[in-house]
Amino acid sequence: MNIMTESDKLLVLDAVKLDGKPGTIYSFTPEEFRIKLPRKANSHDVGLLEALSTLTLIEEEPPETVIIGIQPLDYSSWGEELTDEVNKGLPMMIEKALKQLKDWGIEPQNKL
Repeated sequence: MNIMTESDKLLVLDAVKLDGKPGTIYSFTPEEFRIKLPRKANSHDVGLLEALSTLTLIEEEPPETVIIGIQPLDYSSWGEELTDEVNKGLPMMIEKALKQLKDWGIEPQNKL
């Protein structure tokens, strides 16, 4: 919550369980996500929305938020490796994230 109250912008990159094919990339605001949120969504997805809503309840302005998500092949198991479908979708996810940062006037620094 502290990070959210101290930020003007919030870009969230995460796995998102919707009805698309594995590797599908989604981009939406929290309001759009609430509309698209399936009833079967897990608590991880809802937790972000609840945190943003809580800011309003404590009279803090939530940051402008964009969620960029990728549809996993399997949302119920954990592993150390990404599936081929998710690996193939990552370049588009990164491209969308960089575009969003640019739209916000933020120029990422490549320090590699």
